[in-house]
Amino acid sequence: MSDSDNSLGPMLTKDTPYSEWKGDAKAYLRRKGVYTHCIITPDPKADAEIVASREKCAGILWGMLSKEVKPLVRAHEDDPKALWEALETILAPRKAGARFNAYRTLTSIRLREDGTLLALTGRISTAMRLLKAASIAILVKPTGKL
Repeated sequence: MSDSDNSLGPMLTKDTPYSEWKGDAKAYLRRKGVYTHCIITPDPKADAEIVASREKCAGILWGMLSKEVKPLVRAHEDDPKALWEALETILAPRKAGARFNAYRTLTSIRLREDGTLLALTGRISTAMRLLKAASIAILVKPTGKL
């Protein structure tokens, strides 16, 4: 087993833009061969191999969450599909408030006394990504289909 097999995958913190983390998490779960458990409803008659794969998916997904995010979705820690949906509902709301908050964050950025221009541009870039993600989320209506 290589070191990359032992990694926990992309970490979701309260400061991580959800839209960026989601793409990285999808890729990581696909490499592990368990992403489908995040999008399909579990079969109650599933065999032991599928149940083990679902548990593996739930464990990997749970391991990618930071301490401050876990309490928000603790009720879903054993169900990868419910956990995936809860994260999206909580961290990527599809309403105008998300876009307003992104604008507010962007317009409130100031150069700190002890800050550098590089740090300032990094904060601006992050705020712009959040604004873009919030704007796209409002324009795209969720269909529930893949």
